[in-house]
Amino acid sequence: MRLLQPAMAVYPKHVIDVTPMPNESDQPGPQRYRITVQVTLQTWVTATRQADAYEAARVIVESHLPGLADAGITLTGLTWRAANGADAVPLDDIDAGARAVAGAAQLTEFADDLTAATAVRDAAVQAFADLRRSIRARAVRGLVDDEIGGIYQQTAERVDRFLVDLGLDRLPRAHHVTVVADLTLPVGTGTARDACDAAREVMRAATTSSPDEMRPWTAYGWTIPEYAMCDEDGWRIPWRHEYDMRLRGHATSDDATAAAEALARADLARALAGIDYALVTVTASAEAVGIDIYLDPDRD
Repeated sequence: MRLLQPAMAVYPKHVIDVTPMPNESDQPGPQRYRITVQVTLQTWVTATRQADAYEAARVIVESHLPGLADAGITLTGLTWRAANGADAVPLDDIDAGARAVAGAAQLTEFADDLTAATAVRDAAVQAFADLRRSIRARAVRGLVDDEIGGIYQQTAERVDRFLVDLGLDRLPRAHHVTVVADLTLPVGTGTARDACDAAREVMRAATTSSPDEMRPWTAYGWTIPEYAMCDEDGWRIPWRHEYDMRLRGHATSDDATAAAEALARADLARALAGIDYALVTVTASAEAVGIDIYLDPDRD
């Protein structure tokens, strides 16, 4: 069994059977015997799971089988045990009742144990993940519903530190950007007051006080009557529209302001589709960056 060295260590146990071999040449000479010996084989593998360790050990053993066969040595009845280190090798204890294997290792009982252990582990991991989500959602809900009180950013930073200390992700940051758009609207005939009322009605499509995923901003505007113009086609009313945005995912304030301006222009184009409006100026400015004030306990 020295053929197994150095990949494996061999510990002979006891002789089970000694059988004389027939003399095939009929010539006098030393008698040959087939000896069946119980041995413990030890090899060393590194693995994160017991099943992987068994598989690695099986591969090592099978790699030796051709060489052993050439030397007239056959391994049968293999059973498997795990030892955490070299000092834990069971030199004097072999479970004679263990499941025998014909030609290759069968890991049924170990697989059953591993399946049960894996199920317990997976359940624990899932329960831990659910607990983490629950803690985070509750903390965000308390912040959103103003249960804690105080100035928002200061309170949000306290909640953020609490979550980080628990090993959870930080609360999402957002750039606070203001976009001001000046435009003129064609609103038909009538008095100046009628024209202003008509302008307000037109701009309702671009007015919102409830941010959502599609429009993460509030937006409102007002007329500037003193600059109203009237000609044979009717009134053109100046309108100033202001967007208050909280934008996530931008590395710099310049990136955030550029994105905010593009969003404002696209929103006006959507709301005023089919209207011959004139967009005079669009100005975007970054106010601050901090924890987003529009948090969702189910997503953030």
